[in-house]
Amino acid sequence: MLDVDDFDPDLVVVAVASDGSMVGASVCRPSHGAHLDMGWVTILGVASAHRKRRLGQSLLRRSLELFYEKGKKHAGLGVDAESLTNATRLYERCGMRKIRVSLQMERLIRDGYELANIG
Repeated sequence: MLDVDDFDPDLVVVAVASDGSMVGASVCRPSHGAHLDMGWVTILGVASAHRKRRLGQSLLRRSLELFYEKGKKHAGLGVDAESLTNATRLYERCGMRKIRVSLQMERLIRDGYELANIG
């Protein structure tokens, strides 16, 4: 994550508890592919013991402010819409909206041990 050409330490926001431990973070990139006017939230997470306190919302809002300060017109992120944390609701509360929805499908071909790894 840190070893990429467009890494910008100014786009990293960290939440620290009173005991000095990191309890949340937002790590962003200054653009998303060819979309140079769009900042991208790559990682947004809050430790489970610190959820339900609007910490994720504060981290995201601060990240959006940083994008604005850098002249970005748009901000985006990817999310698992089936996430048990209901992250989609958090993003919508911060003014984000769905642009593209993807469906990933899989099928188990065979159950059992991977013979190539036995040995």
